[in-house]
Formats: sequence, C-alpha cells, structure tokens
Amino acid sequence: MVGRERLTIGRTPTGYWVVQEGAVDLAGALTRKAAEAERDLRERLRARARASARALRRPTHERAARAPGVSAPASAAPRVGRSRAGARLDPLRDELDDG
Repeated sequence: MVGRERLTIGRTPTGYWVVQEGAVDLAGALTRKAAEAERDLRERLRARARASARALRRPTHERAARAPGVSAPASAAPRVGRSRAGARLDPLRDELDDG
C-alpha cells in the first residue's frame, strides 16, 4: 500500500482555509478552526477505512472469532431442514418447493 501524505491546512490568497493532501485541496472552510475540524474528521475516516480494509483481508474464521457476540464459528453451515416443531427453517427452499 502506498503511504499517504499527511493532511495539512493552508490558506488561499483570498483568505479561505483549505485542507490539503500534497497539492490537492480536499476541503475548505471559512475559519482555521473549521478547517482543523475537517482535517480531524478526514483522518478519523481514513483510519476507520484502513481498519476495515485490514479486517476484510483477514480470513473469515478469524473475523468471526473476533466479532463481538458471535458464538458459532463462521464455517458452520446454515441450518436447513425442519425445526423440532416441524416448521421449515429455510424460507428460500420453501419458495422453491411450493413452486
């Protein structure tokens, strides 16, 4: 992965504050404080996107093991058939059987 440049804050000749990545203006604001808030937001979103991308590159069984509240392994097959009461457990299969 290519490293990204740090987001910087600059000021245009007209007095407008901009958030920049290198020579590219990403966002603008009327005050420096607003531009700093925009930069912080974009940095948090970048960090979240990187974390999400890392999680998606992990094998499925590792994602399931780390997911909160997941008790069954990700490799467990979905339950298909009938419950103890005799009701169908796979609605898609019901549609196919009825048709």
